[in-house]
Amino acid sequence: MTPQQVIANICRAHGPSVNVPQGLDGARVLWALAGCESDFGAYPLPRHEPAYCYGGRCEIKTLSRVWGCAAHASYGPWQMMFCHLNDVLASPLRDPALLIFASGSAGPDFDAIADSLCAAAVEFLNSEILGRQQATTLAEIAKAWNHGNWRDQFDDSEYTDRAAKFYAYPFPDVPAPGPTTEGTHAPAPPAP
Repeated sequence: MTPQQVIANICRAHGPSVNVPQGLDGARVLWALAGCESDFGAYPLPRHEPAYCYGGRCEIKTLSRVWGCAAHASYGPWQMMFCHLNDVLASPLRDPALLIFASGSAGPDFDAIADSLCAAAVEFLNSEILGRQQATTLAEIAKAWNHGNWRDQFDDSEYTDRAAKFYAYPFPDVPAPGPTTEGTHAPAPPAP
């Protein structure tokens, strides 16, 4: 399977657990965020975030001492910050080295870790963005995901527009298991 097919399956599995407001589909919210952040899992490489780095306004010194600059990055198909992952992932997965995958990877390790990362994303969405911040629209959810707070004056319209486009983008077909899947291809997602 392609990374996009893996992510589509994971979004469908975890989508019902997202406490989205009426009119939104939890699976599509997860899908849209993965589209914005990693081209639906095709480019899940860690991304260094300067605000979380040494001396940055969001640095968590205890994590910096343990993990160095690895604690200042976002990871996986949903590009969650390590400090948030550290709060919600099971302890065996709280190691940034386990969250790194090559672009285009879709093997069993990617599938299992991406599933755990999606569960963490759901927990963060439910507690922080849909819970504490009480986002009620896809644009508010996307802005809070990307920027941290949907209520501030920061113009995040480029990101929220992309999220709307990816929310509507169809899930790829997933081939049936077995040898009959040769030659089955999912449509390529749009360029971010």
